[in-house]
Amino acid sequence: MTRAHIAWAGLAIGLVVHAVIGAIQFVRSPKPATDFDRYYQIASGTGRPYVDYEVEDPVGTLLVFKALAAPAAHAPDSAATSSRQTRLPMR
Repeated sequence: MTRAHIAWAGLAIGLVVHAVIGAIQFVRSPKPATDFDRYYQIASGTGRPYVDYEVEDPVGTLLVFKALAAPAAHAPDSAATSSRQTRLPMR
């Protein structure tokens, strides 16, 4: 094996290990998406940030949240855009 093959193999093994650890932590966590729910709430807020609704993150972070939430807001039948949809409790 060449050094390049060893490097690629090491990278692949490292990524797999990280993915497995992340999946285990996601499954074991009692509320895995608490932060993400808040981030989406900030991103989909109407009105002026910091004035009409509270934002505890810097302006640059707010812009990233808004950019990431924009495709979900335009998706048809998206759970994120339905204000009438109820959320099921986490088990």
